[in-house]
Amino acid sequence: MGLVLYMMYRPKRRPTRLKLSQERGMSKSNSNETSAEPRDLSVVFQFNGHSFEAYEVLGLPAGSARDKVEEAYEQAMSENEAESKEFIDLAYKSILQTLV
Repeated sequence: MGLVLYMMYRPKRRPTRLKLSQERGMSKSNSNETSAEPRDLSVVFQFNGHSFEAYEVLGLPAGSARDKVEEAYEQAMSENEAESKEFIDLAYKSILQTLV
């Protein structure tokens, strides 16, 4: 009985505060350099009313280099049927617009 009362009425502990503004071992001069906004590398385009990720269409990781994108595009155009070529071409053009 005493244990139940203790568990119900024990003093609540306040959570500890996290210091997320600076990492250990970093000086204040370096902290400004590493606080850049993260970039979203994905490229989303619409085709027939649906949204697609352009890098996924070409089978590449998001943010791939231009030469890898061109290789994947040429390979996809040669391997796929004529019905898919418009879809692949739109994905390729969407990526090129972001790489400029």
